[in-house]
Amino acid sequence: MFRIQISRIALPLVVAAASGAALLGSLAPRPAHAEEYAWCLVQDDVNRCDFTTAAQCAATSSGLSASCMENPRLRFQAPPRSSFARSR
Repeated sequence: MFRIQISRIALPLVVAAASGAALLGSLAPRPAHAEEYAWCLVQDDVNRCDFTTAAQCAATSSGLSASCMENPRLRFQAPPRSSFARSR
C-alpha cells in the first residue's frame, strides 16, 4: 500500500519536471544576428544605419540638422561568390 502511494505521487512529479525542462529548453535565447540596413542618418559626423528605406530615414531626419545616405558598407560589399568553381 505504501509503495502504491509513492508511485502515484512520483509519476506526476516526474512528468511535470520533464515538461518544465522541455519548456525551458524551448525558451532558450537564440544567438544574436546583426543586420545591415540600407540607409543611414548622418548627423554631426555620426552615421546611424537603422533604416530600410530612404523614406524612413527622411522622416526621421526632418526637423534635424541631418541627412540620409546609402549605407556605405552595403554599397561596396563584394558580390556573392559563384557556387561553380573555375577550371584552370
